[in-house]
Amino acid sequence: DYDVALMNPPYGSGNRMPTTVKEYAESNYRYRPEFYINFFEVCQSLSRENGRIGMLVPRTFMFKRTFTDFRQDFIGELGSFDFLAEYGIGILDNATVRTVGTVIRSGQSTPDSAESTFLRLSDKDGSEKEETFLTDILGTQDVDDVERVYNVPLSEFERIPWSPLSYYTPDIVRDIHDTE
Repeated sequence: DYDVALMNPPYGSGNRMPTTVKEYAESNYRYRPEFYINFFEVCQSLSRENGRIGMLVPRTFMFKRTFTDFRQDFIGELGSFDFLAEYGIGILDNATVRTVGTVIRSGQSTPDSAESTFLRLSDKDGSEKEETFLTDILGTQDVDDVERVYNVPLSEFERIPWSPLSYYTPDIVRDIHDTE
């Protein structure tokens, strides 16, 4: 078992998987056939409990309903998001996919008090992302008036149906979903 597993897996939905690969993924992996999610599962199997998995992947898992089970597992029973940076477009050459970099703690139930750090860089052009990260996020100076660093208790994501990783959602909006 490894302490850390890093990946930049192939992107592409299960709809573009060859039939034999899709059938293999459906038979051998917990989550739906999606290249990067299935690669994550491999990294998870290689990582020790309380290890870390770092990945540069499309942001689709953050919001799409089809990834609800994946999100809920990593704000709950199977681990936790330690860190997530939403880069958006412009960090991969010629790619038109909105990208995030994340570090997930593997194999440990998430305590209710666990917080994760989320960084917002998706509104910056590719050439501005590094400067914004170094100055605004690392705190050397305030580049703009946009909130970029969010520390959010992971239990907050469960308050909205399907647990989207909408880290920037204010409490007043989350409160709307509290019906009990």
